[in-house]
Amino acid sequence: MQIFKKILVSIVCCLVLFSNLQTKVFAEELTTTQNNITYLIDTDTQTAKITSGKPTSGKIVIPDEIMYESVSYPVTSIGPSAFEMKSYKELIIGKNIERIEAFAFGNSFDLVSKIQFNDSKCQTISADAFDWMDFKNLQIIVYGPQGCMDDVINGVIDLKPYVGSITYITPEILQTTENLQNSINTAPDNQETIIVIEENISLTKTITIPANKQIVLRDDGSAREIKALNIGSVSEMFIVEKNASLTFEETSNGSLTFVGANITSSYEKGNIVKVKGSFYLKSGTLTGANGGYIKVRISGAVVLDRGAYFEMSGGTIKNFYFDQTTALVLTAPVIVPSGAEFVMSGGTISNNNNNYTGRGYQSVCGGVLLYTWGSNKETPAKMTMTGNATIKSNIGGGVLLVNNTDFVMDGGFITDNRTNSMGGGVYVSGDQGGVYGHKTKFTMKNGTIARNFSSNSGGGIYV
Repeated sequence: MQIFKKILVSIVCCLVLFSNLQTKVFAEELTTTQNNITYLIDTDTQTAKITSGKPTSGKIVIPDEIMYESVSYPVTSIGPSAFEMKSYKELIIGKNIERIEAFAFGNSFDLVSKIQFNDSKCQTISADAFDWMDFKNLQIIVYGPQGCMDDVINGVIDLKPYVGSITYITPEILQTTENLQNSINTAPDNQETIIVIEENISLTKTITIPANKQIVLRDDGSAREIKALNIGSVSEMFIVEKNASLTFEETSNGSLTFVGANITSSYEKGNIVKVKGSFYLKSGTLTGANGGYIKVRISGAVVLDRGAYFEMSGGTIKNFYFDQTTALVLTAPVIVPSGAEFVMSGGTISNNNNNYTGRGYQSVCGGVLLYTWGSNKETPAKMTMTGNATIKSNIGGGVLLVNNTDFVMDGGFITDNRTNSMGGGVYVSGDQGGVYGHKTKFTMKNGTIARNFSSNSGGGIYV
C-alpha cells in the first residue's frame, strides 16, 4: 500500500510538471501578425515581443500595445534582427518598449532621418542594435525628462555621435501646449479674449482656434517666443477655423516671435498660420525655422483657405526658405487663393527665399502669391496694399498674380526683390485675352515699386 501511494504521488507530480511545461511552451509559441509586424505573446507576463516586421510607407511604427483575442498586450521588447535589412526613413518606438536587442534595426537600406521614443522606459538597448545604419540629418526625439536617455543612447555605437542633439519633449513642454489649447477652448464664444503669453512655449502639436472663438495672443511686456518643435507633428502652428479669428499683437515694451518648423510632407500647409476664418497681424515676428525649409506645394508662412481673410497692419514675415531643388508649384510666404482676401496696410514681408532655378512655369514667389485654379477660378483672389506696407529684399519676386486675381496698390513699397523668373516687383501671369483669357488685374494708384531685378524680363513689373 505504501508503495502504491508513492507511485501515485510521483504520477501526480509528473502530471503537474508536465502541465506547467505545456503552459510555458504554449505561451512562448503564441504568435500574431498585425500591420506587417509579427509578435510573440507571453500569456504569463501578459506582454508581447516583436520578432520580425516590415516598414509601411517608409516608416516603422512600434505600437504601445496590441489586441489579440480581445486581450490587450503591451509591446515591451524588440527581438534580434527584427527589422534588419529593411528600407525606412522614420522609426517611432512605442511608450512601453523596455528592451531593444542586437541588430534590431541594423543594415537599413535607406537614409534614416528620425528616431522617436514615445517614452523613456527603454533603458536597455544593445550596443549593435542600430549597426550599419545610414543617416541623413538624423533627429532623435525622446518623450521624457531632459537627459533621461543620454546614457542609454551613448552606449549604442551608431547613435553615440547624436547624443548631444537629442530633442527631449519634457512633461513641462507638453503641459504648456495643452495649457494654451485649453485657454483657447474655454474662451467665451463670439467675444474677444486676450491670452497673455507669460513664458516661452515650444509647441508639440498644432493649436486650433475653434469656430466662434476670437483669440488675441499678446506678450506680457517681455520678449516671448512661441516655436514649433521640429518633430514632424507641428508643420502648422495654428489653424483658424471658419467663423473664428486670431490676432497677434505686442505690448509697447515686449515682443512676440513665432518660429516655424520644417514642412516636408502633405501640402496646403500654413507654416505659422493656416487661415480658414480671419487672421490679424498687428505686430510681432513670423520667421522660418533656423536652417529649416518648406518642401511641399501650395504652402507658406500664412496660407489662406478659400473665403478666408488676412489683415496685416504691422509685424514682420521673414526668413522663410523654400527648397530650390524641387518645382514647388504655388508657394510663397503669403498665399491668397480664390475667394480669399489679403489687406496689407503696414508691416514688412522681407528676406524670404523662393527662387526655383529649374525651367518652366512654376508659380512660385518670394513675397505674396494670389492665384485661382481649376473649378474655383471664377471667384477672384484679392489683395489691397496701402500705407507703409513693405515687401522687400525677397528672392523669388515681390507679388505674383496667377489667373483670376485682383491686386490694388494704393500705397506701400515693393523694393529690392529679385527673381530668376519674370517680374522682380510684380508679375501679372496668365493669358489676358481671347476665349481662355483670365481676369488678372493689377491697379497701381499710389506707392513705390523700385530697385527690383529679374534675370529674365520685367525687373519692376511684368504683364
